[in-house]
Amino acid sequence: MAPPASRVPFLGRNDFLCYLDTAGRRFAFLFDVDKTTADTQQLQGGTVRVRGGIISACHLLVGKGHGVGFISGRVEHRLLAATAGFFPIGSRHGRDLIFSDGSRMHVGPIVNVEREKEIARAFVASRRDLIYFEDKESFEIGFQNAEHVKGQVNAFMESVVRDRPDLTLLPLKMVYEVVGKDANKGEAVKAFLRHDPMFRGKLPVYFGDDVGDYPAGRAVQEMGGILVWVGDLRSATDAQADVYVLNPAAVERLLVTFNMCAC
Repeated sequence: MAPPASRVPFLGRNDFLCYLDTAGRRFAFLFDVDKTTADTQQLQGGTVRVRGGIISACHLLVGKGHGVGFISGRVEHRLLAATAGFFPIGSRHGRDLIFSDGSRMHVGPIVNVEREKEIARAFVASRRDLIYFEDKESFEIGFQNAEHVKGQVNAFMESVVRDRPDLTLLPLKMVYEVVGKDANKGEAVKAFLRHDPMFRGKLPVYFGDDVGDYPAGRAVQEMGGILVWVGDLRSATDAQADVYVLNPAAVERLLVTFNMCAC
């Protein structure tokens, strides 16, 4: 059974499970975290956990010879905590990878954003309605409880990256983040399938929910794989997803059902 030629309407849940069960090969399951496999979404300082049922289902998938990994905008220690530390990960939108054998890879060139971070810190310093976070190659401004300032943050962040063609702005659900343009979740997907024996030679299936997952979806579909979109129906259409499910609980049910049906 071939993947659908048309992305809309979406492949039904049962058809998707049938496709997985009859494809006659092993899969590389790759997941985002916040609002995809975890019920909540938090800024970098917050704590999220992948649903326990999804973690259990992923262990069963690995036991059956499938690959499982998580790719998130979260920094490494928070992503390891969210996924219980059992699986390969791609932290910081897939820029820093840890493979199944413990080896590491940095994806894309290292970018210097010290000047831009200084400007952003000054912008946030006088604002109690914004939250700022930075790491060595990126920074973000969040507005978890201040949706009314989203336009202001967008305009400011666009001005920061305007003269930096090596940077890109990610307008995520509760945060705007500036990252290096040449490192994204799509490149992380390719690196996992190229370099990690857990994923090599397997058909990728990616689960995402936000614009930061678009590159991963495109990469997976270019390889003949499947993009599963979680949560927002409009963004699922924009992402040209193959399968749409409502929430992380639906992701869990999908994986549990697949484990019950597949050998």
